Amino acid sequence: MMFTSPPSDRELVEAMRRGEETAWTALVKRYQGLVYSIPLRYGLSPEDADEVFDAVFTEFWRSLDRLEQPDRARFWLMAVARRISLTKRRAQQRLVSFAEWDDLRVQEPATGGELAGDTVLIAAERSQRMKEALAGLSARCRALMEWMFYSDPPPRYEEMASRLGVARNSLGFLRARCLKQLRLAFERAERPGGEWDLG
Repeated sequence: MMFTSPPSDRELVEAMRRGEETAWTALVKRYQGLVYSIPLRYGLSPEDADEVFDAVFTEFWRSLDRLEQPDRARFWLMAVARRISLTKRRAQQRLVSFAEWDDLRVQEPATGGELAGDTVLIAAERSQRMKEALAGLSARCRALMEWMFYSDPPPRYEEMASRLGVARNSLGFLRARCLKQLRLAFERAERPGGEWDLG
């Protein structure tokens, strides 16, 4: 279907539901700048913004038949982009806190007495438990976590996907799943007599 004037969002959605690829291209072109800008405002990297961009439009495509207000597609895309960006930002903050534990070095301070020494020992123990947690992950998850947070500099998104043998647009899902496994593994490692149960 050819549009004689700029179509409304409703017209584009209805055309997309009929399977018209030109309508999909037109809608993505209309809102690509808006969607891409949102993760950047949340402080995410350009690579992460690419991932958010892909996830937003993938979710839009999957929800196409369930959209109750096609004329509000702009606001739907903005809301989903904000949600995914915020989720990703929080996940990265948690992962950074995990990685920071291993950066601690067991160095007895020149002053500070017994309390300072105990603090360093506790940090060292948590660092060791993090290593144990990583060792309990699947090979793929362990490699992903180590590449992302122990490599200096960390590999680019495309490079990690290539190394793991996965599609680039599936790396975000894999990272979220591995993060969940890592948190569970670390919690078990902190409990005396904890057992691994990661499937």
